[in-house]
Amino acid sequence: MSCVCPVVHDVQRVALQNITTLSVNGATVPDTPTRMDRGRLGRDWEGTAKESTSRLRDDLSSIIANLQPMDDALVAHLQYYSEVDRKDSRRRVKRTLGVLQLDDATVPELISEGLILLQKPVKSVDLLNQVISILERALRHRNAECQALIARLLVSLLPRPELGAADTVSSITRLTNVILASHAFRYLDGNLIHLLFHLILSTATSDETYILARKVYPVARATDPPFRWSHHLIDTWRSLFYETIAPRRRHIHLASRLYADLLADGIAIRRVDSLAMIRAIGTSRGASRRILLERHLKDYIWAARVWRPDFLLAVVQGLTASGKRSDHLLAFQLVLQLSVGQSVSAEVASRLLAKLPTTEEATNHQYFLDLLHSVPSAPETAAVYETAISTIVSSVSAATTSKRISISPSQGLHGALALYKDMISREIPPTNWTISLLVRALSQADQLDSAIKVFHASMDAGKIITSDAAGKLMISLGSGGRFIEAEEVGSRWRGATAPDSTQADRGVSLASLLLDLKRGIHVDMAEVSRRGGWRGTKELSLSMERFKPWSASPNLSDEFTDDWSGSVSQDLESRPSTEMAEGLDLKAT
Repeated sequence: MSCVCPVVHDVQRVALQNITTLSVNGATVPDTPTRMDRGRLGRDWEGTAKESTSRLRDDLSSIIANLQPMDDALVAHLQYYSEVDRKDSRRRVKRTLGVLQLDDATVPELISEGLILLQKPVKSVDLLNQVISILERALRHRNAECQALIARLLVSLLPRPELGAADTVSSITRLTNVILASHAFRYLDGNLIHLLFHLILSTATSDETYILARKVYPVARATDPPFRWSHHLIDTWRSLFYETIAPRRRHIHLASRLYADLLADGIAIRRVDSLAMIRAIGTSRGASRRILLERHLKDYIWAARVWRPDFLLAVVQGLTASGKRSDHLLAFQLVLQLSVGQSVSAEVASRLLAKLPTTEEATNHQYFLDLLHSVPSAPETAAVYETAISTIVSSVSAATTSKRISISPSQGLHGALALYKDMISREIPPTNWTISLLVRALSQADQLDSAIKVFHASMDAGKIITSDAAGKLMISLGSGGRFIEAEEVGSRWRGATAPDSTQADRGVSLASLLLDLKRGIHVDMAEVSRRGGWRGTKELSLSMERFKPWSASPNLSDEFTDDWSGSVSQDLESRPSTEMAEGLDLKAT
């Protein structure tokens, strides 16, 4: 195949051959001419791009195969010019040091010396630092304008193969600090300020470069024309944005400005970035938090155009991170206000209910009902109700032991019962754990009638509560003299449990034992141990002593032996009280 222009092609081939020869023999050859010659050779072949590339590859292979070693004269010339280049570099360094040692050097002289040093391509970061020293010396003079030298320095700091990015970070940082300290921004052209900001963003993010970016960004946006974000800078914007909202910084106002500036430049905010902004505002501290939160919530809702409940999760995650009571209640109120007429995900409701503080508000079941009714009926909704009931029970337990909160257990558990009834009315089947938790809490609070109703309703529905909860109910009934009802609970629980069931009945067995003791009935501990599958200790016998009527004679501690294991002691936790319901706590097994 013939070439389009054989003469031109031969000239370019010779040039490429010379460049290849120099490279092989150790000479430094700029990469740009090499790429140009390769590209021209490829374009000069006729045919498709694939055929041209194949011809060029063959041509280069031929050149490399026919390389001849350079003669001694050419090698000597290369060594000579390399030595001249090194001497020139040393001469420029000496000249710089001489200028810096002159006390009476004027601003024009300093600028001139700096420009002379930067006339040739800079190959050393040391030379850049020397020119920055000259600039710093010149800027000490009053009303000194060094825009030309600053412009040349900025261009010299652009990434190049000779100067790696890691090598220029310190120079960029130093130059920026010099410009900031001298207030040189007042006369610098806007394009130079934009270039400086680009250089700062191009460096690896560190605490120092982040501080410089914070200082230079407002100046870059205030120039005429202002610095603008573009689509090819979106990754840079996101890197700076996430630095501002990082937990160790939390510069929310700067993040909000970056957010607004990107929108002003005509670029849409990604949904994940908007949610990150909402979370960051929620975790922040400051008087402007409510204003910023309202602004960004409205922006997210308007931008989404359709209902996206994921922003509610961001609100809850942000506001509940601090653990403060006021923030929890604010999150609760915001979710209720923002979800009017809309659904709330089960995850949002669970997170919010699980983190609700143990205060008077937590025992107000209307808070829970308003939120739970906004959660659509689904298999995971039962877990949300379970979380709500568990939170109320925990709040009641905390309130009964706190001197600052005066809430009766009956008042608090009324809310738990209301949630349980609402759960049934919505045909959301409660789990065995939820029923057991409620029965146990009602029994401990002496709301025995409610506990019995919940127990029998659950058994009618085929839900078997834990042996621990059933035993707790039996003991509470027995402490009030309601032995027949206690026996009915134990009998029905055992009847619902299959004979070969692996479900342990230690709670019911131990409750039956204590009821017998309460009524003065002799207890065969060996038979109880064989039937119940557990062994007692002397510590357990001492706990049982106070439940015996005064007429009971044998000391139960005599019926225990030291070789019995302490498995039952893990099922029984005694408390200093004369009431069985308060003095005995059964652990679920």
